[in-house]
Amino acid sequence: MDKSKNGRIKFNWQDIVAIGVVLAATAGIFTWTYLSTGSSNQNNSFLVIKYRNTIVTSKALVIDKTGGKAAYSISLRRELSAANGESYVDSYAGDKVIFTASEFMRLSDFSVYDKKYLIVNYEENVLDGFEEFDGPQVDISIHDGGFEISKEDSPNHVCSNLGFVTNENRPVVCLPNAIYCYIQVGDGSSPSGPDA
Repeated sequence: MDKSKNGRIKFNWQDIVAIGVVLAATAGIFTWTYLSTGSSNQNNSFLVIKYRNTIVTSKALVIDKTGGKAAYSISLRRELSAANGESYVDSYAGDKVIFTASEFMRLSDFSVYDKKYLIVNYEENVLDGFEEFDGPQVDISIHDGGFEISKEDSPNHVCSNLGFVTNENRPVVCLPNAIYCYIQVGDGSSPSGPDA
């Protein structure tokens, strides 16, 4: 590179080739990163939910084998009423189904709960360490081929600000509630999860 008499930078052909190589390499890295993070909206995908590294469910249907997108919500609650006495159950619009944690963990067919609110009550303390941590207070919405944490009780509501996820290799980690969620394509039988 040389400066011309009027103060402008003058490029020679080697400079232009070097800039082109850098731009091509940058575009290649971004393309590789995008393609290697998994594809979104694949048929036969499930939401895996873990609490303190214990699988709560690996069979929460997101997209069925025919491409049909599920639409329901899951509410993980350590109790069914808030500190002010308000009932969480009454605050949910639409059809509601209440499960104990052990019943929910045994569910295998989520397709029958389309457009319902599944409320999981953890009062029986079946998960390891639940009683010492006080359990999660998280609502997860599954719709349009993905999921999002729609409501949670963490101090700054960071988890619910993470947004809508459709990508199978993009986990959502809600540390205040010790919840880890990700989409897995397949039959949901052996969840491995994305690499951290």
